[in-house]
Amino acid sequence: MAAKCALLSADPTVMKIIQMALLSLKMDVEVLKDFDAAAARLATSRFDAVVLDLDFDEQVSGLIAKLRTDELNRTSISITLSASREANLAGFKNGANFVLDKPLKSENVSRTMRAAYALIQRNLNLAPLQ
Repeated sequence: MAAKCALLSADPTVMKIIQMALLSLKMDVEVLKDFDAAAARLATSRFDAVVLDLDFDEQVSGLIAKLRTDELNRTSISITLSASREANLAGFKNGANFVLDKPLKSENVSRTMRAAYALIQRNLNLAPLQ
């Protein structure tokens, strides 16, 4: 079973680079382009990883903190990205596991996604059988 990732962004360049990196790891990617729909989806579906573009909407930063308290996605690996150093620091403060600086560089994204994938694999191996 492939690991599942939610990607919240409306930036075509971000979507392309992130999707390429995740697909190279054989991860299923669900692109969410609307904040309200994304918040609803994250509240009702389990994802192994969540990638949040902090430049997409001011409310996205709060979504990270909500993920950390939500039963479904509490252990999801979260990755934030922004052109703003302050936004990336806020991402860490709110519980992001990884941050990426914009503009994205394919090699940095690939490296980060491989590290995130290793954590996802560890989480999947530790997950209780249902």
